[in-house]
Amino acid sequence: MLKERSAAAEQSYQGPAGTNRVLVVDDEEVMAILLRDVLGEEFSLATVQAAEDAIPYLVRNPPDVLLVDKNLPGMSGLELLEQAKALHPEVEVIVITGFATMETAKESYQKGVFDFVAKPFKVGEIQQVVKKAEAKRNRAAGAE
Repeated sequence: MLKERSAAAEQSYQGPAGTNRVLVVDDEEVMAILLRDVLGEEFSLATVQAAEDAIPYLVRNPPDVLLVDKNLPGMSGLELLEQAKALHPEVEVIVITGFATMETAKESYQKGVFDFVAKPFKVGEIQQVVKKAEAKRNRAAGAE
């Protein structure tokens, strides 16, 4: 089961009030900064550098969209995908990776990923994928 890394971990999202929450999990600081800059004006955003640091968010303040790097130190992005879906099946998960293979993409989709994006990606591409995930999440929330 999930184990929280730090009880004192901050689970706050920064961004416009009333927007969907996006949690970015990427161990590359440059990538986390890029994604924050690209998505931060349209979404309430939080970034962490390890899957284990995402656990308090999933437990206490789950995102609407989880954007996770596949290759993380410790718990992998695919393991985090499984944990996120187990806790909150409604969370839309996007996996990003610099090591895309058909096998990895297939495994991601079998685990319930919304989309799989290969690095390097264009800024517009990642914005579009996150917006599509947000739209799907909003439709699902409206049907509840």
